[in-house]
Amino acid sequence: MKEIESKAWIFESDKKRVLDFLHNSEEITILNNGEKIIKKDVMYTKIGKNIVEFRLREELGKYWVTKKIRNYTKLETEVNSEIEFEVTSEIEFHTFVKMLGYTEMYTKEKMIHQFQYTKNTVKILIEYVKMSGLSQKGDLLEIEILCNDNATIKEIAEAEKNILDIFKILELENQIEPAPYGKLLGQF
Repeated sequence: MKEIESKAWIFESDKKRVLDFLHNSEEITILNNGEKIIKKDVMYTKIGKNIVEFRLREELGKYWVTKKIRNYTKLETEVNSEIEFEVTSEIEFHTFVKMLGYTEMYTKEKMIHQFQYTKNTVKILIEYVKMSGLSQKGDLLEIEILCNDNATIKEIAEAEKNILDIFKILELENQIEPAPYGKLLGQF
């Protein structure tokens, strides 16, 4: 699966406008009954390296391993291929990867509210993110579209345009954050 995604800062002066759009737009569906979801990620690296190799995510009582292969990054968006699978035991997984020479690089925790924006037949995931370690700067709005692995350049460009259009509607297009979370958290 290819993931096209971007994030932008939501400052105090933006919150009302963004929340009004997310809760009142006809194109928006509130997911998970509006409940807050906590995503806890443990990022792994090879011992002696300083690059994230993969992550273990805990979300809604399940554990998912994700390896992202960055296809390319523009200023506004990044396009990744993802390999993802579920594991049943966090402890056994930690033990297994340590035996293979990996170590925990850092942990991040996001508290999110999820929404789905539907444009024509395209379903766009929007997450309003409060993140430990970054809340002093503001909250973030993440927007993600999934495409098939064999998506054409035209399809990917259309997904990127859809993401940027939402940021423009919300007047956040000048607050797009290109840095990965690890860099924002001072991990590398």
